Amino acid sequence: MTQNILVIGASVSGLSVALALLQRGHRVTMLERGIVGGESSWARGGILSPLLPWGYAERFRRWPCGR
Repeated sequence: MTQNILVIGASVSGLSVALALLQRGHRVTMLERGIVGGESSWARGGILSPLLPWGYAERFRRWPCGR
């Protein structure tokens, strides 16, 4: 049964979910308020550090990371 599915957030996780749904024959619409992959994705696949951000070197605090 094909369904219309809405995926909110075009992070690594959201894009992976959308791809899996498309491969199963569903119709997928994605919503992203910013840049695709530009929110938590830049933090290496959505893994957010439990440590204090100001404890990292300057290059790791810039967005996107390291640029």
